[in-house]
Amino acid sequence: LAELEEEYFQAWKHEVLQKERWIDWSDKANARFALFNWRVEQNRRAIAGYNSILEHLPAYWMTRELEGKYIPSRWRMFAEGGYKIRTRSISPEDSAVITRRFTDYGKMAENQKRKEQAGAMYDKYVRFPYEPARLDTVIREGNKFVYYYKQELPATENTKRIDLTLDGLILSKDETRTPLPPSDTITYFISSMVQFLDRTPRYKKKIVTRKDEVSLRAYVAYKTGSTEFREETGNNRSEIDKVFKAIRSINYTGEFLIDSVLMTATSSPEGDAGMNLFLSRGRATELKKYLARRTEDAEGVDTIFRPAWRGEDWERLRGLVAKDDTLRHRPELLRIMEETRNPDIREHALRKYPEDYRRIREKHYPLLRGVEFLFHLHRRDMIQDTVVMPVIDSTYMAAVRMIEDRRYKQALALLDEHYPADYNTAVCLMSLGYDARALEIMREQRDTSDRNYLLAILYSRLGRKEDAVKSYVRSCDQDAGKIWRGRLDPEINTLIETYNLYKDEY
Repeated sequence: LAELEEEYFQAWKHEVLQKERWIDWSDKANARFALFNWRVEQNRRAIAGYNSILEHLPAYWMTRELEGKYIPSRWRMFAEGGYKIRTRSISPEDSAVITRRFTDYGKMAENQKRKEQAGAMYDKYVRFPYEPARLDTVIREGNKFVYYYKQELPATENTKRIDLTLDGLILSKDETRTPLPPSDTITYFISSMVQFLDRTPRYKKKIVTRKDEVSLRAYVAYKTGSTEFREETGNNRSEIDKVFKAIRSINYTGEFLIDSVLMTATSSPEGDAGMNLFLSRGRATELKKYLARRTEDAEGVDTIFRPAWRGEDWERLRGLVAKDDTLRHRPELLRIMEETRNPDIREHALRKYPEDYRRIREKHYPLLRGVEFLFHLHRRDMIQDTVVMPVIDSTYMAAVRMIEDRRYKQALALLDEHYPADYNTAVCLMSLGYDARALEIMREQRDTSDRNYLLAILYSRLGRKEDAVKSYVRSCDQDAGKIWRGRLDPEINTLIETYNLYKDEY
């Protein structure tokens, strides 16, 4: 109802506005007079508040009267006066009357009832609806016929077996129903290449050095022109907490000992370069004093922490600008930073591009104001500078677990990059249907029963039946269990039936 009232109001409003615009503005005389009047009004505003002699000139007071003879006849009564436009609104009673006038509640109820009974009426009048049959072959035997159809079920990582049973119902045209006896339950075990995986761990060489480094950057804020460190300024408290957390994590494992911590203070380029260098030096020194006050081991902090300062961090800024794709003049900005030697002139030259400079100052400059903590460590009880030791390749073992879970595509992404000629890579490829490439890799593997069995499957898929038989027989000679395994794989089962292989064993 609110929308209907709004529609009525807009229609009434449009009509009233049309009646008020009774002057025919398309007439050239009225259009010209309106322009003159507008200019007179502009002149009046120009001298408003001043006791100027200009106000006596015609251009400042003489307005043109619009010609009434050009008023359209249907609006003349409004222009001549004596006619008052009455405004009316729609009351709630009017809304109720409009609703009853245009709404048939009986028809609405009838339509709703028809929607609810649509399914029942369809079943009543359409006794035998046409449904497409999923048929591969129809075999007729006299008055009998047999339907064959195929049902594919996707095998997920959790699908180990499928229990199948069939129920049926014969419905004749006279509505006679004949239920078919249920079939026995047939259990299908999902076979895959997972059983042929090589789960032997793969190792990679890892070079372990006696000395190591860990870096951490704290974005410490200071007041303009000040070197005093205050916890309540910005996020200073949480930023320094990160430093102490890193120290605790290093000491917790006991693998490393801290030799020294180099803390380098940097600043952003705005302002004088010499002043920025002075401020960064003072801030690094004051921060070390704060760390000594906050910890109980003030002597240890004084020994291990070494303050340093760099001033304006142009190297870091250059890297940030090089990665920022939103800068319209990025090549020009990088060239300025590369070719201009004087840092103050360099920073001033960046302002030639106001939009880019504004973004750099708002987004990148805050990242330059901070302290870089570089922890110099050494391994406890390690004498040699470098040791080469084998470690399990976690990436490879993760790919093997993905194959076990039938996540072949994710596994192939890892194996194809790091182990393109590996045995398990071939298993993953043939599970995805890349048989030709899998065959190339599998032929180069060691001569084992599993390898020859998989070769037989690949040869069979590629139509090389004789090679498939040779590989399968070779596999069975190496492992007699492959004789019974062959019945589970359709490629091998076809070979067994076609060439009457091991018929005495079944």
